[in-house]
Amino acid sequence: MRPWKRAAIVAIGLFMAAAVGLGALPRHEAVRAQGQPGEPPSACGVRITETAQSPAWICAPLGVTVTLQVTRPQALPLHVVFVVAKHLLMYDHLDEAKAAARDAANALSFGPGTRVGLVTLSVQGRTELELSDDKSKVLSAINRIKLDQVRPEARYYDWLGDAEDLLAEARTTALSPVEVIVLISTGCPNGYESYCQRQKASASRVQGKGITVVGICNPNATIPPPALPAGHCNDIRGLASSGSYYDLRQAARAAARLQELEREGAAIEPRALALTELLAPGFAYVPGSGRPEPKVNPSRLLFEWSGLSADQVVSATYRLQPDAEGLRSLRLSGSSAIVLDSLQRASASVRVPTRTLDIRPCLVASATPTTPPTPTPAPSPTTRMSPTASPTARPSARPTPSPEPQASPTPEPRALYLPILTRRLCKPARAHSDIVLLIDTSSSMAQPAGSFGSRLDAARDAARRFIDLLALDGAGDQVALGGFNAEPTLGPLSDRRDAALRSLDSEIRLGSGTRIDRALEAARSELSSARARAGSAPVIVLLTDGQPEGGSESATLASALEARRAGIDIFAVGFGDAVNGDFLRQLASRPDAYLHAPDAEALRGVYESIAGQLPCPGGLVWELGR
Repeated sequence: MRPWKRAAIVAIGLFMAAAVGLGALPRHEAVRAQGQPGEPPSACGVRITETAQSPAWICAPLGVTVTLQVTRPQALPLHVVFVVAKHLLMYDHLDEAKAAARDAANALSFGPGTRVGLVTLSVQGRTELELSDDKSKVLSAINRIKLDQVRPEARYYDWLGDAEDLLAEARTTALSPVEVIVLISTGCPNGYESYCQRQKASASRVQGKGITVVGICNPNATIPPPALPAGHCNDIRGLASSGSYYDLRQAARAAARLQELEREGAAIEPRALALTELLAPGFAYVPGSGRPEPKVNPSRLLFEWSGLSADQVVSATYRLQPDAEGLRSLRLSGSSAIVLDSLQRASASVRVPTRTLDIRPCLVASATPTTPPTPTPAPSPTTRMSPTASPTARPSARPTPSPEPQASPTPEPRALYLPILTRRLCKPARAHSDIVLLIDTSSSMAQPAGSFGSRLDAARDAARRFIDLLALDGAGDQVALGGFNAEPTLGPLSDRRDAALRSLDSEIRLGSGTRIDRALEAARSELSSARARAGSAPVIVLLTDGQPEGGSESATLASALEARRAGIDIFAVGFGDAVNGDFLRQLASRPDAYLHAPDAEALRGVYESIAGQLPCPGGLVWELGR
């Protein structure tokens, strides 16, 4: 045997301890524990919108709809790391291994996003080239690989971990790349089966992060036994991903596999979608109401779709039964959706927006009681009339007595009930009202409103008409006028008509912002002040041409709820075509207390309608669940 061959065989035992084992060094595990990214998420995503019925009533289920649109990028980047063994076991076919690596690199398009790196494997792993989009640098690095004849040391290292680290570093600047490790090496020598198990564990870890491992091995390596057993390439086959192992003489097929992976990245598609709704306390799913029917456990709803395509829109609808009144969160913050793509990657979770619902007391239908009927008195007996004889000059025949009148039987009286249904029992109207009239004075109210001038001019005109209809000047009503933008300005309650008209000029000034919440708080404070009259109905009439600006919807709804809890009736008026009618309807005390005035002419009629309900006609107040 030639001396160099003998030296190679002697070195095999020590080499195996250093070069073939895939047992992970703590270095790699420590790096990953410090937050290095794991599996790249899918580049597919989902856009979510949701709606829910609000206000809703505690006695009836409410509807929820979540709409999802799946998205995908045009193409994914491709990142490849070649791991080429250059240890003594490769002495007779290293040039073939280098040729296989060059052919695979040449097969790639090196289009936008394609990057290739190189790690060599010997007595230690070495990064020869970090990921690069320069094809010439990649080929030059492969050409520089030379057989390593240095005496190996007995230690382990994780060269798959080196390749994985290169991919992870590049992942921070790329959109969910397709990641590949191409391993060109021999299998395990005899006597080192435990190290082969570590190899498999390391490969499983890498593949578990979505990285494809392509294995290439030379089954005809000429190292004599016992160094490499027959079938040693089965070790490399066991490390490779399914369908991605090739003998060295089939290296052209490995190049074709890389091209296939490149095409898969260019044709990425969404495949499945899952929506998880975590219901907040106070809501119960109505069985059978979901479309599609979710998996329920018990406050967790899981909706699933498969066979999707890019930009497809799907919806989940269901109904919930509330069990408590007030402003309630519909779902918990963990509610989210995830997309699974054609590479079997899951997207990052996309949160479903949270929503606050206004759950109001139930509207109870009850029959109007009817006064019990008064019994009809029994008929009095008829007085018997005696015939009276008339004096005559000569006797005459005795008159025949008239038949005695008989009382007709009176029909037995019956109670008559009129089935008039109301949403609650009516009660006598309070004769007078304390009213706060709030007018939006944000900058948008300066926009023109036809012949009336600006929107603010139209609001002032309608307010004057409203004031004319109130019972002021000692007749019982009181009114306070105010405007609101970033801050509210509000005059005091007064029963003087002239004072109210002056407030239309002094308290109504344009500014930026639309803090409806602050306006409602100021109105509630005035209606609970010493100026409010006992026995008068407290009312807020709010007019706006937009939606809250500078304050959240939830804060505004909370202010409205506090006012309603204090017994204040709220009328909300939307003026113009930019109003959020659904939101204003939630502010109002009841659905029909929201009114929309598309233009200045209609605004007058809206105010007249409200004035006519203070109190409602007929001297009755119909309570609709306030």
